[in-house]
Amino acid sequence: MLHYLYDTNKTTLTARVIGVGGDEKGSYLLLAETIFYPQGGGQPADQGIIKTESEVLLIHFAGFIDGAVRHYTIAPISEDLIGQSVFCEIDHDRRDLNARYHTAGHLLADVVSRIYPPARAVKGHQFPGEAYVEFIDIPEGSMDIQMIQNALNQQIQLGISVQICEMTKNEYEEKYGVLPYPTPDDKPFRMIAIETFPPVPCGGTHVKNTMDIGAVKIRKVTNKQGRTKVSYEL
Repeated sequence: MLHYLYDTNKTTLTARVIGVGGDEKGSYLLLAETIFYPQGGGQPADQGIIKTESEVLLIHFAGFIDGAVRHYTIAPISEDLIGQSVFCEIDHDRRDLNARYHTAGHLLADVVSRIYPPARAVKGHQFPGEAYVEFIDIPEGSMDIQMIQNALNQQIQLGISVQICEMTKNEYEEKYGVLPYPTPDDKPFRMIAIETFPPVPCGGTHVKNTMDIGAVKIRKVTNKQGRTKVSYEL
């Protein structure tokens, strides 16, 4: 089970080790279930610790590879861990910041798409310090940064509910149209729905209410090759 899909605030878990291995990123563990968010969808990976019976492993990266989350650590890992129960704990402050950035990105996409139809968000990057959302179908030079900032502030202050829901990709496209970007086939097709805005596919972590995002500042707007990039920070 991928707990991060259902509960952003769950930061500890006891899980069984089902495999160990190594690749160019280091040694890794495979768990029967996990709370660690694997880097992807524009969001950084969780970091934290995994406690075994004899040591504490620092998990510096998590990646979704071949249908499973790999929990990477620097230290070599013994196959004797397979079958053992271990205690997992993620860095709560890092998870919270990444969730706030990710929800802010979706809210920004919703606000811009509403102000400038038929603009559509086609890419999001929610790494702190370098976050942006990229749009198509916005005439160059037409975007009013202050108007976007004001609308974003208003939606945050309204305290809008952020919901998670599920449907199939076919169901989504029949109701909301074909997506302007590809989605991975090896991950659950999950939706984030900021109330009053249409749901969009997303497998990231999110806050439960727009007020939890905190203050968002639009840093700049740039245009290149028919795409408009809106950069922001918390």
